[in-house]
Amino acid sequence: MLRARTVVPCLILIIAAACSAQTGTNTDGLQSRTDVTSSEGLESLASPSDVPEWLRESFREAWPGGADVDDLLDRELNVLRLASSSDGPPAFLAWLSLDRLNGLGLLYEPSQEDPNEYVVTYRVDRPVAEVSFDQPNRFLILTVIEEAGSGVFGDWFRMLKPVSGTFREVWRGVAYSAKTRGSEYLVQRQGGLITNPSRSDSFLQSHVTQLLYQSPGTAPEPLLQVERIDAYQWDSEEDRFIPVSPMPGVGRYITVESAFTVPVGALNVFIAEAARTYVSSEGVLRLVNDDGQVVAAEASVEPGTHVLLWIPSGLAPGTYRVELAPELEGEAFDTAEIELVPER
Repeated sequence: MLRARTVVPCLILIIAAACSAQTGTNTDGLQSRTDVTSSEGLESLASPSDVPEWLRESFREAWPGGADVDDLLDRELNVLRLASSSDGPPAFLAWLSLDRLNGLGLLYEPSQEDPNEYVVTYRVDRPVAEVSFDQPNRFLILTVIEEAGSGVFGDWFRMLKPVSGTFREVWRGVAYSAKTRGSEYLVQRQGGLITNPSRSDSFLQSHVTQLLYQSPGTAPEPLLQVERIDAYQWDSEEDRFIPVSPMPGVGRYITVESAFTVPVGALNVFIAEAARTYVSSEGVLRLVNDDGQVVAAEASVEPGTHVLLWIPSGLAPGTYRVELAPELEGEAFDTAEIELVPER
């Protein structure tokens, strides 16, 4: 079996006047709490009585399935007040995470038509594990649990920043992933984000990937470790961050997540929402070898989501391209190069 050699990121590192609000996580589940430390630009509403009634009612109505969550809202609802960059009213971020599978996050901002009214401007239908707010740059960074299954764990960064007066998602990438291989091996990726308070148009993402071996009754032993730092720059035409230079597994619109965090024999590919301009219902992801031959394809791709691109069995090791195209035979408008190597 092959795996993809891409170095992608547990721990988020926001340097320079960033503050963090975290709900504890581990591989056994997720535990929510509301005792978030207050800091510049970010304030926790730790008591249920501090939460505005309109927000509570809105969150109750938005909860999936219309379940009765009053008791959970009293005990588990996390609410943060985000200071405005001016003297205007603040924004509110509310989230409720039951476990690694069920959760909801909502961002409320003052309506541009009526600042005295609040509207939902961003929604996360997944558990939120961590929140950080870089006040100087106005970066709101959510760590969202995207994958949780038998021996598979994957958390993704979602970075939001104000665009035309409203927070929008402008970048997404892996924060933490782990996949067990049998009873003795674990592939783990850890990483973080590095920002500069004087440079809101760029940031760095660090990556550390480890292959660990642990025999019964012993401590984990690192067999392999790879490190990398990638740079991202603001694209004012697309209103999002893009990679500064070509990087393994990263294109302008697609990010390839290797088989470490999905069932063996597949690539997990995230397609940026900005690709919607180029992708219709006939859009396709292709895996192409050095000879330009398509060896695998997945149709009906949806921008803003993850897509599994299955790796055919018996595929030879080597360098391949993941291509995003408007149709199966159409010309690719984005490409990410990866290296497929034999599984150890």
